[in-house]
Amino acid sequence: MRPAVFLDRDGTINHDPGYTVEIEGFRLLEGVESALRDLKRAGYLLIVVSNQSGVGRGYYDASRVERLHQHLNELLGAAARIDAFYYASYAPGQDAGPDAVRMRKPDTGMFEAACRDHPIDVGRSWMVGDRPSDIEFAQRAGLRAILVGSGAPAAANVISVPSLRDAADVIIRSV
Repeated sequence: MRPAVFLDRDGTINHDPGYTVEIEGFRLLEGVESALRDLKRAGYLLIVVSNQSGVGRGYYDASRVERLHQHLNELLGAAARIDAFYYASYAPGQDAGPDAVRMRKPDTGMFEAACRDHPIDVGRSWMVGDRPSDIEFAQRAGLRAILVGSGAPAAANVISVPSLRDAADVIIRSV
């Protein structure tokens, strides 16, 4: 069993102009590559969990999301590579079954799928994201939570830091 760091994508790993799916103009936030490399060296699985409602809204299809994830791993290189990507394509208000709805954060469907696919030590794992739904996801899944970038005060038991680089430092020091 290994600890994991669950990561929101847009606004946590990369700049978020809204409905991020184009490779052109895709850019990592400062310090992301070194943060992910350090987390991997410390033994953490890196798992992206991302709401991608643009698929459900018909703005783009799932193949474009998957191409962007492949591009992200190419940018990061082997030392900082994301181990797994999970995304919810359901859009709020869309007619979908309960399984699709459970995949969308703050519900825990993506977490449950990751735990089925990987031997995760939940008690030593974290969630890092930039929105309240990421923090609620962490709380529902039993993960420690770090809020990045928003500058908003963190809720009880939530650490707030400016960037993923700072979050990685907190996580590594906690070992």
